Amino acid sequence: GMNSYRAKRMCPPEAMTSPCYIRMSVVDKPGALAAIAAAFAAQNVSLRNVIQKDHKNGTDIVVITHGVSRASLQMSLQILDVLPVVDKICCVISVEDRTLE
Repeated sequence: GMNSYRAKRMCPPEAMTSPCYIRMSVVDKPGALAAIAAAFAAQNVSLRNVIQKDHKNGTDIVVITHGVSRASLQMSLQILDVLPVVDKICCVISVEDRTLE
């Protein structure tokens, strides 16, 4: 019945993890990807997919992480934001797809 919900403890938001999709506009030069990967590694964020897309206005790097906590994600984004190779963080989407975990 209705009581089955009560037994489950809610997970605090800071403890929840989910994969994340991040797209950033970057300077296409040697070491750019290494610097971006190091920013994630510093926060123990594991990368599942990394895709580089070149277009006429520059280069985008799209990263899909494995499950990541909100705190680790925020710290990673703060580091990325000040990296010389990152022009702009364009898009950050938390992915609710359990197949990515």
